[in-house]
Amino acid sequence: MSPGTPYNSFVVPYPIRVDEFSVPRDGSLAPAALHLLTHTHSDHIIGLNAKSFGSVIICSADAKAMLLRHETYKARYLREEFLFEKNRTYSHLKSTLQSPNEGQIDYDLIEYATDGLIELMSAFPFHTRFYINAWTWGYEDILKAISRSFASKIHVDRYKHEVYTNLSDPELRALVTRDFKSTRFHACERFDRCGLVRYDDPGVVYINPVNLSCTNWELYLEKTRAQLGRGDLPMHLLVPLHRHSSLPELQSFVGLFKPKRLVPNFLEPCLFGLDWACMPMLIEDSEVKNLEGGDGVKELDVLVGLWTAAPGLEGGHPQIGGIVRLMQAYLSKGI
Repeated sequence: MSPGTPYNSFVVPYPIRVDEFSVPRDGSLAPAALHLLTHTHSDHIIGLNAKSFGSVIICSADAKAMLLRHETYKARYLREEFLFEKNRTYSHLKSTLQSPNEGQIDYDLIEYATDGLIELMSAFPFHTRFYINAWTWGYEDILKAISRSFASKIHVDRYKHEVYTNLSDPELRALVTRDFKSTRFHACERFDRCGLVRYDDPGVVYINPVNLSCTNWELYLEKTRAQLGRGDLPMHLLVPLHRHSSLPELQSFVGLFKPKRLVPNFLEPCLFGLDWACMPMLIEDSEVKNLEGGDGVKELDVLVGLWTAAPGLEGGHPQIGGIVRLMQAYLSKGI
């Protein structure tokens, strides 16, 4: 995890560590008695590949399936190269947790995003080929929406196919294919795409997940609808879905489980705890009574003043000034 993660990713006061598996060699940090893994993004599994790590990991069944099949891009590339050379040579002479009931989580924002995307995609000629830039785990709702709406499978690379077909989601297992000629929708390896979505192919439309507010998404939809209405077909489409949960999703999730204590498992180091200080007001509607915040960060009010006084001059972080202005509404004690 990030160096800014509170308590070195421990669930204090317990010897439980979340999404962090590395231990300093100098002995400055005691080993955890129990490790939890929330998901398998690369920044959440640091230290798992160390030969010295041998602890039990508590995670979901799907996280376990993905972890057991985890490969870095370099490893995938080397494997594909090996298989290619092998085939060419032969031509001349092969611990879990129960998932919570997710039916109560509000998925309106996901549908709001994917419905808009499908509307735009439907305006293109029926033979148009699309490349979905699902470069990491977390964009599966886009794949599902496209597969449902166009009654088509989605071509994926060997690695994604192996992972998705071993997960508990039957829809996800069924929608992927290795046959790149059988579909016009592709989410294959972005650095080694199939022949139907080459980099230099002008007939390919790219779908890129981005962070957008609802207001900006509506503006984008309005602008793109007008563009399509003029017969001007864009080569890129956006969809406002992030691989991590949005604030309303987090609020619904916390409201569902009603934990007694909340601590973030990621903080932006350049904000020096300001994002943590916003948590109590951001989650206040969830009825959680014991929220922590970064109130103890040294000279937080001074930092906020500096950031907002000279936006664009924050030590190599030109976006911080604007971000802090938005965050001030969620800061307590008049900061």
